[in-house]
Amino acid sequence: MGQRRDRLDGRMENQKITRKENSLKKDKETVRRREDIVKLINAGTFPYTPTVMSWLSMEMGKKSSQLTEAEVKEFLA
Repeated sequence: MGQRRDRLDGRMENQKITRKENSLKKDKETVRRREDIVKLINAGTFPYTPTVMSWLSMEMGKKSSQLTEAEVKEFLA
């Protein structure tokens, strides 16, 4: 094959390696972030800060304005 294809193949191989390395870091960060957010939820009262509400919204699949305190407690249980 030509030079362009060789460079493309090399770049694709590097992307596979990088994706594996980065996913391990991101998994650890996700676990750490969840622990931090849960601590903030347990320490605060509803409604929480925008950061916490945004995280809850993503995790629960609902808009933050539609979340209730009972649903949040049930989610964390």
